[in-house]
Amino acid sequence: RLDTAAAALTGGDSGPALVPGKSADSLLVRAIEGAENVSQMPPEGRARLTASEIKLLRTWIDAGAKGPANEEPAFYDDPAVFRPGRRRPPA
Repeated sequence: RLDTAAAALTGGDSGPALVPGKSADSLLVRAIEGAENVSQMPPEGRARLTASEIKLLRTWIDAGAKGPANEEPAFYDDPAVFRPGRRRPPA
């Protein structure tokens, strides 16, 4: 999951997506840069990140990949995703 910094640091089956302070060792960066033996990110057919977007991501990771103290996972409105209902204040 990449909807919070904490989730990206926890990772999944392949380990953490981010290694704070080490963008070169971060699975996410390797995926968006097309490293071998790593699933392509974003998937084929989706727009690739620009060089400036990748640089921004690397800078954030190299600075420690900190998220806001009060970050919450993204709210999915997709009925195919099972999530308990919760109310959110209007934007």
